[in-house]
Amino acid sequence: MRAMPRSTGCILALGARRGAVLLAGLLMLAGCGAASAPAPTTHPGGALAEIEGLIGAAACRHDADCRVIGIGARACGGPEAYRAWSVIDTDERLLTERVQRDATVRRAEMDRLGVRSTCTMLPQPRVSCVLGASTASATTTAPGRCVLQSGRQAD
Repeated sequence: MRAMPRSTGCILALGARRGAVLLAGLLMLAGCGAASAPAPTTHPGGALAEIEGLIGAAACRHDADCRVIGIGARACGGPEAYRAWSVIDTDERLLTERVQRDATVRRAEMDRLGVRSTCTMLPQPRVSCVLGASTASATTTAPGRCVLQSGRQAD
């Protein structure tokens, strides 16, 4: 076997050390993740299905018909997702009440399980009425559907 120049051996040793440090860091992070309980991944009692049912087709004629609502809960606060809904065919009071009840139950479950988070917040997306989008409801005469857009609500 041919001997490597001293500088090449140092570079390889340095690379091996960095790899070991990286591996140790990853193992440490994996251990931290294992120490905290997993976040609940389902909405209790079929809440998500009920919320989606209240939102329905989210039919719209123009952007003013559309709204955004945060659903679920994150360990450090804020919603875990957003949904677009329409003022045309959604009972706002009932939707808000059901979303708040679900978030309360989700937060209590995370507290019970000791769920921790990196405390990143989801930015609230914009919402718009996409004309020509199919709607699931045959009872509405609105030609479009409220959809979430990427980007922040207020930049």
